[in-house]
Amino acid sequence: MRTPSALSKLMPGLPSYIIPPKKDIFFLIGSYRKKTELLLSIQKLSIAGYNLFATSGTADFLTKHNVPRKYLEMLIEDSQ
Repeated sequence: MRTPSALSKLMPGLPSYIIPPKKDIFFLIGSYRKKTELLLSIQKLSIAGYNLFATSGTADFLTKHNVPRKYLEMLIEDSQ
């Protein structure tokens, strides 16, 4: 299947033939440095119409940079 042309224009360097992803992407990015490195790509995905989901720290970062996202709370099992 061919990569959609809009996505190819937004993210040059993608292979010509890939399986297109679903429209939902979940982000859990650790350090502030990593978040800043990925910001431009995340903004492009948002512009391309992807639904972005993120945990608290990443969601806060995206909000500060005007990137629409949905917040997902992480559930941690109690090991007792």
